[in-house]
Amino acid sequence: FGGAVYMFLIIFYFIDIGIGMLLEEVLREKLLIAPLETSISVVESLMTMGAASFVEFTVSFMIDLSITTIDRLYLGPGIAWVQTLWPRWRMMLKRKFKARRRMTREEKAREELEWRRINEEIELAHEGVEPLLDAYTGYAQEVTAILILPGINLFMMYFPEELQITARYNIRNFMSKYFLFFMYMPLFLFIADV
Repeated sequence: FGGAVYMFLIIFYFIDIGIGMLLEEVLREKLLIAPLETSISVVESLMTMGAASFVEFTVSFMIDLSITTIDRLYLGPGIAWVQTLWPRWRMMLKRKFKARRRMTREEKAREELEWRRINEEIELAHEGVEPLLDAYTGYAQEVTAILILPGINLFMMYFPEELQITARYNIRNFMSKYFLFFMYMPLFLFIADV
């Protein structure tokens, strides 16, 4: 694990996107999803502790920070845009590739009603404060994870035998200095957010 921390960070980022989409589909409520997403963010941040050296630890932190920045600016809004427009695209593909046959008036009316409903939902998704609230929810989850992380690091530092996390992920005792360094990370992360 220690030799491939960077790869795991990137892979888990994409797994996190998939888990988020799955949770939205299953739970359909942001307040139910938020604690789970926060827990995933904490685990992803704890993965940097498995680095073999302080340099790898710092580089993995910078990679995690870069991934977060790119996600907030480009990938998150892009994925939300695709998810919003996907029903329209699916309907267009269905119209284009379905068998050519004559439709009854009722079938045409039903299809047109479905098309209008999809377009209205897309318009409603772009109106109001919903997009802003979605962005703020994601940021609030990340901030919560950042604020929880020092406490978890202290817990891991003082109770390594009980938790067995440090032993299983080959986090050596001399690396407990990193735990202390991690106490100052929220300050740098909040400055980066500005």
